[in-house]
Parts: sequence; structure tokens; C-alpha cells
Amino acid sequence: MRRGFDLSSRRRSRLLAVLMMLCLACIDPYAPDMLSVDYGILVIDGFFVPNDTTRITLSRTVTMDAEQSAGSEPPATVGIESDHGFSLVLAPQKGQLYTAPPVTVDNQANYRLTVRTADGRVYESDYVPLHTKTSVDSVVVHEEPGGENVSFNVFAHDVSNTSRYYSFQYDETWEYSALDYSIYRWDNGVVVPRKSAAELYSCWNTRPSSEIRVTSTAQLSEDVVFDFPLAEMRQSDRRLYFAYSLNVRQYVLTPEAFNYWTATRKNSEELGGLFDPMPSQPGSNYRCTTDPGRPVVGFFTTSEVTTKRLFVKRAELRGPRELYQPTGCEKCECKALPLEDLNDENLRGYLIVDGLYEDVTSKLLGYKICQTYCLDCRLAGGTLHRPDYWQ
Repeated sequence: MRRGFDLSSRRRSRLLAVLMMLCLACIDPYAPDMLSVDYGILVIDGFFVPNDTTRITLSRTVTMDAEQSAGSEPPATVGIESDHGFSLVLAPQKGQLYTAPPVTVDNQANYRLTVRTADGRVYESDYVPLHTKTSVDSVVVHEEPGGENVSFNVFAHDVSNTSRYYSFQYDETWEYSALDYSIYRWDNGVVVPRKSAAELYSCWNTRPSSEIRVTSTAQLSEDVVFDFPLAEMRQSDRRLYFAYSLNVRQYVLTPEAFNYWTATRKNSEELGGLFDPMPSQPGSNYRCTTDPGRPVVGFFTTSEVTTKRLFVKRAELRGPRELYQPTGCEKCECKALPLEDLNDENLRGYLIVDGLYEDVTSKLLGYKICQTYCLDCRLAGGTLHRPDYWQ
């Protein structure tokens, strides 16, 4: 599992800056306490997930004109405790991330998160109940009849009819390739064969969802999530070129958490024009106990997670291949490099594709070389590691 609730720090930071600008644009100033702070608000992002890895991220909001997408937060102490005596300190990781492995907990207890920042301030959430996991029945792919869009939807239910409020997140993984195979490599002034011609050709990229996907069945007679949309893309999307996988994570929310994330989603995705309704200020369940007037962004939730993976191959979709989006390598520079010109300088920024030979004698004349970014698939953000679940 990669994250708790996956709204990126970048989006939170930009959202708050937009809200502050809108407030300043009003004829009658509107400045809730949280929005009156220019920048530097602590953002606490994550769930307590007892049956999986718990991931909590700390960051700071920034103004819209800041070069960085989110402010950094010095090392802090992050812990989880229950009203029945349970306590757990999360381990600091890179990137302002704090984690804890799966743990056995009391399902009847309530839990809260505490953060002690480097400046000595203490932040605490309210105590919240633990929601046990419920069923994810299936994740399906829908192709728009006669259209070019593909959507990925989820079906789920709770036989006890007690969950009612859901959050869905996912990690998406796709396979992609370089422009061509680099058969040789330049090694200390000598051209040598690569161990595998496909060494830099095939890559897999994985990234977490950044959209807020919450839904409620509170108005239904049965606690059933029916065909809820998670993601949508065009048939021509490069992520669908070979194969695509979606690993869905389902959490159960309290009504308060559902309202918070619903308001946050509306603020981040539905900001309109000057005369549209003002965005609302979501109510966090965190507070600063050492400085009660200090704002904080986030909402703490404790929920077990249920996962479900979808894997779809290109051949299973109807989309026309000629609609595929450009890769960025259409203008990749390739050229012939004679043997006498083989040197570090001429190969800087290039990789060797294959040898060039004289037609009659098959004498080696030189090598075809192409720019590195089109022959090393890792430079597009992925890795050479083929996932174990890849078919």
C-alpha cells in the first residue's frame, strides 16, 4: 500500500492559495481563520491502517507563486494511540513520510494521531473509531459505445449495512517501451554487446491516484456501491498501449470524514468563475493543543483496507491503435557514427542501436546511434522491474 488518503501536498497547497486569492477578491472580505494565514499551514495526510502499512505524510502549504509545490517540514515525532492504552510510534522515512507495519489492535477502541513538530508544537486529532474492512466485489472496465473513452469502475458491498461511507484510492501500473533496442554499449572506449538487447527497452511505471474518490450509500436501502467510477482515460492513452493494471484500495469513513473529503473535492475540482459560489472551508478533526488558534489541514481516519486488482491487456480493448498519443520520441535524433569518430565526446547523450555494415563485404563501418532519452525507457519515469503480477 502506498498511501493513506492520497490528495497530494501539491494540490492542497495550491488549493489553499486559490482560496486566499478568492477571499481577497470579494467586495466584502471573507476570511475564515484557516484562510487568513498566508502560508505555512501544517498538512497531515494519511490513514491509520492496522491490517496494512500505515503511511502519514507531513508538509506545509505554500503560496501560489512559490517555486516548490509544498513546503518541507523538519523531522517530527508521529504517533498513534487509543483510548484503551495502545500506542505506536511511526518510523521516519524519506520525503517527510512516517510509516508503521501492520499491527493487531482492539477493534472496539478509538484511535487518534499525535504530531510533535520540531518547533515544539503538538497537534492531535479527535479520537475516531476503527472501521473493519468490507468487500470489494469487482473492478471492471467500461468502453464507451462508439466512443474513445475507457472508464474503470468498482462494485462493493457490506452485508452488515453499517459502512455506508467509502473512500477509494488506487495505484495504476502500465508497461511502455523505448523507441528502439540498444544492442551495444560504450564501455571505457570499447563497444561491447549488452547482456540483453531488451535491457533498456521495456519499463513499468507505477503511480498513486491523486483524485478524491468518495461515495455514500446512506440514502440506499442496502449498503451496495454499484459501478462507481474511479478513473477515465481515452482509448488512445499510452498507458493502454501494452497492458494496464489498477490496484484499488477501499476504506470506510465516518460521516464527518466523508463530509470533509467531499468538501475538499469540491474545492479542488469545482472552483469556477468569480461569481460562482464561494468554496467552503472543510473542518479538520486536528487541532494544535499547544497553540489552539493555529490552523492545520487534514482529517484523521482509522480503517482497515480491502484491495482488488484489475489487469487489462490491449487486445481486450477495442480502441484503434492509430489514435495513440505521441511519446515525445517522434523527433528523436538518430545518426550514423563512423568507426573513426567513436569517442566519449561524440557519444555524449547517445546510445548505440546497432552496427552499420558494408553491403557486399559486411565490413563494419560504424554504428547507428540515437539520443539516450529515446533508448533508455527509465528516463520516462519507470523501472526495468517487471511486476510479479504482470501477465
